[in-house]
Amino acid sequence: MMVFSVLAVVITVFYLTLLGIKALRASGRLRKTLPAPSCTPASISIMQPIRSGDSNLKATLEDTLLAHPDVELLWLVDEEDACARTICSDLATQYGHPRLRILTTASCPPRINPKLYKLEKARSIAQGQFLVVLDDDTRLPPSTLSAMVAALDEATVSTALPGYQDDGTLPSRLLATFVNDNAALTYLGLPPRMPTPTLNGMAWAVRNDVLTTLGGFAPSLGTLTDDLAVARQVLGNGGRIVQLPDPVHVATELSDLAAYVRQMHRWSLFALLLLRRQSWRNRLSIAIFQGGPPVLLWLEFACAALASFHVVAPLSLVVLLIVRTLVLRRTARITERLPTSFGLSLLSELMQPLHLLHAACNRKIIWRGRCYCVIADDCFEEISK
Repeated sequence: MMVFSVLAVVITVFYLTLLGIKALRASGRLRKTLPAPSCTPASISIMQPIRSGDSNLKATLEDTLLAHPDVELLWLVDEEDACARTICSDLATQYGHPRLRILTTASCPPRINPKLYKLEKARSIAQGQFLVVLDDDTRLPPSTLSAMVAALDEATVSTALPGYQDDGTLPSRLLATFVNDNAALTYLGLPPRMPTPTLNGMAWAVRNDVLTTLGGFAPSLGTLTDDLAVARQVLGNGGRIVQLPDPVHVATELSDLAAYVRQMHRWSLFALLLLRRQSWRNRLSIAIFQGGPPVLLWLEFACAALASFHVVAPLSLVVLLIVRTLVLRRTARITERLPTSFGLSLLSELMQPLHLLHAACNRKIIWRGRCYCVIADDCFEEISK
């Protein structure tokens, strides 16, 4: 019917406008460069909360040792995690990094963020002028570390851009597609005049004295979403977060599709918690620019299916898909990432509203080996799996 054809054209224009705005803003920020930092690696402390369970763990930690021989490394391991303690001990013996310290911590108390709990203990003994928090599945290139530290001349916190490396399995490829399609457009393509609302918890940096002035991690210990908690702490005290285009490389092992669903469910729930903390203007911007395109894509497919013999709606869908693919591939070239599969990319975007709906209905997540029922970012309870 004609109404579906007209609606399809409107949807195509709206979708491509949103995508174009995000791509142009991301592209502009990707071209900016920062001066080299005036500090030396000896003035940097990298803190890594570590948990076993991922077959990539040893290789990732080994990469950190080799890539950063002069920085202080603080590896934070749970007392009951014998596997992680063995891996860390073996690497320490093998490489003899002169500034590596392995800190073993007791079990986290109830209603306390397990990651921030370990980071607060490490912060109290870290000797570096600059502190870098790095996830144990993340590889940090030396050039990115330099950029993060240099950015602290103007910002309170700096954070890098994640890029996922898949292992060839379908769950891993789906997760990598989601991140690599969206990271630059989401983190760097924020609407004009909207401050960075959170930080990428995989890799971020702050001055040691600034974090001490903010009270360390102690004010955020009762919040489950550590990246959002730290961001609120920084922004609430008049600080500024800068999102850099410089990459970190992440590889997370997913055993099966159920593991992929659990990962996306947790991220989607954290995204909803972030949205709840925003002003109504920021909520509207995030809803339109980030939540709008997947919904529009569903509507476009529906219009093409319902348009009967009118060719305009299917043609609009083809135009949308072609332009979408070209924009994503151009962004992939700029960020020096391999372009994602057309089919997986399309499937990943169509699944985003479903993941959000799942997160809105199911408040139970598994994170860092624990199962939580999450009501709000500062209201959660550990429960049995």
